[in-house]
Amino acid sequence: MIIDSDDLLSDGAFASVTKHTLAVEENERIGILRALKQFPELAVEHRFKVPENPCTHADWLAAQAAFDSAEVIRTSVLARYPFPEFEGERFMAEGWLWHSIEKTHLTQYVNKHWIVCFYQEEGLSASSQRIRANSPRSTRAVYAAMLGSPLPWHLYIKAVINWWRYHFHATAQGDSKVGWSWLSLWAAVPGWIIYLRDKDALK
Repeated sequence: MIIDSDDLLSDGAFASVTKHTLAVEENERIGILRALKQFPELAVEHRFKVPENPCTHADWLAAQAAFDSAEVIRTSVLARYPFPEFEGERFMAEGWLWHSIEKTHLTQYVNKHWIVCFYQEEGLSASSQRIRANSPRSTRAVYAAMLGSPLPWHLYIKAVINWWRYHFHATAQGDSKVGWSWLSLWAAVPGWIIYLRDKDALK
């Protein structure tokens, strides 16, 4: 489980992680344990609402809007899916991992708080647009992984437009090697428009 330096482990989290890890230890179909993060500053209280448990990451996305969560990943599964690396880039969203793992493993959802989270004004969330634009091939790979999952139609549309958005960012930085499907060409125009808005916002 990854805990940012400015976050805290919730009371009882270690015992809960241990309990749920032992409960799924023999079920190798489960690759991820996903629990809740608590956000005291935002006064937001999340709960997982999944059609069945365990299920895939895409099943969760189809059931409710995604939110930040805490994950414990089976070591053998994590080793199977190393993040791709692109020269000169420093960031890839963890969504690539969730969509990759779901092709072979399920996620067990735990409605317990494992992490108390505090957002920083200068943190990754606050500068997400610039960080992703500075790592366009990595970000494009995240959306490609999403498009390989059985997404709800509204998330599919968002993913394919964003794929083109970051394809244009990558092309502007000298990379245009990745092929694209003619079936996705309709998304190039909105992707181009959002790319131009990015350029203007990031000047």
